[in-house]
Amino acid sequence: MSVALRLGVAAALAASPALADLGEPWCDADGARMWIDADVGVWFNEHTRCAADPLPPADIPDLWQARLDCVNIYVTEVHDDGTVETEEIVQSDLEAIRVTRAEPNRLTVELSGAPAFDMIHCHSQWPN
Repeated sequence: MSVALRLGVAAALAASPALADLGEPWCDADGARMWIDADVGVWFNEHTRCAADPLPPADIPDLWQARLDCVNIYVTEVHDDGTVETEEIVQSDLEAIRVTRAEPNRLTVELSGAPAFDMIHCHSQWPN
C-alpha cells in the first residue's frame, strides 16, 4: 500500500468516529476485531461500519440483539490538500447481530444466522 493511500485510510478513519475512541476492541481467535459503540453500533476491522437498531448500551449486557445496516468504507482518492474521497459499499449479507456475554471477558457473537464464534478483549490472551 502506498504511503499516500495509508495516509488516506488514516484520514478516512479520522473523519469517522476514531476507532481509538471506541474503547477496547474485541478479537476472535484469528485476530479479526470488533468494536461495539453505543453511539454508532458496530465496527469490524478497519473499514466495516454497521449502524445498529437498537444501539448497544454503554455496558454490554448478558444479551444484546440488533438489526444491522452495514457498509464497507474504502478510500478511493487522496488529494494533495489532505482531503480524502471514499466509497461505501453496502453489505447486504450482514443484517443482524446477537451478542451473548459468555464470561466477563468473553462474548459469543452470531452474525446473520452464521455459526456463533467467541471474541475476547484484544489485550487478553487466547488459551492455547
